[in-house]
Amino acid sequence: MMGLASAGQAASISQTFGPIYGFADGPGSVSTLVTGLDSNITSDLTIDFTVIGDLRSASTENFTLSIDGTAFGGNGCNNNTGDDSFGLVARGSADDRCDQNGNRGAVGQLVIDQASIAPLLSDGRLNLTFSYGPGADNGIRTSAAFDSSGVTFGIQSTFFAFGAGGTISYDTDTTAVIPLPAGAPLLLTGLAALALRRHRCKRRV
Repeated sequence: MMGLASAGQAASISQTFGPIYGFADGPGSVSTLVTGLDSNITSDLTIDFTVIGDLRSASTENFTLSIDGTAFGGNGCNNNTGDDSFGLVARGSADDRCDQNGNRGAVGQLVIDQASIAPLLSDGRLNLTFSYGPGADNGIRTSAAFDSSGVTFGIQSTFFAFGAGGTISYDTDTTAVIPLPAGAPLLLTGLAALALRRHRCKRRV
């Protein structure tokens, strides 16, 4: 029979999602359910993502990133860096303008503090939704596969309106189970009995 002991161990979690595509004009959304996550988060959670589609400078050509129905970043790609909670890099600069060229897309990052994300992560899964404004209405295609934000966007010969994919990362404190020798419980019992006997012998003297 094996005994069990536990010890805290730090670990880093990194899991990709997508790519996901929307084959209808905006307004619309694409969602993906990320499962198998460790709920014992000990740091902020970072989402590195790439968005592609008709997202450039118009105020209605934008997107919002929500997790389990809660919006954490809005108005992305509307050419205004002051009204969203994540930075985007497109056309070589952080200007919140997203390239319409589907083979390039725009790279962004969202950092969520531990206190805000921990309740949503308690079941070990997160539902990510990218919601796009009505201006995202020009179909595009990806004529060549490309890697971005840890995922590979494949060739899409059918016109689609928008797409997204990326990586979730954070730190966690796992519990490692350490097996003890089978005789350990018996050994401890024997030592305790010897100590008790010695104590009684001393009292009799």
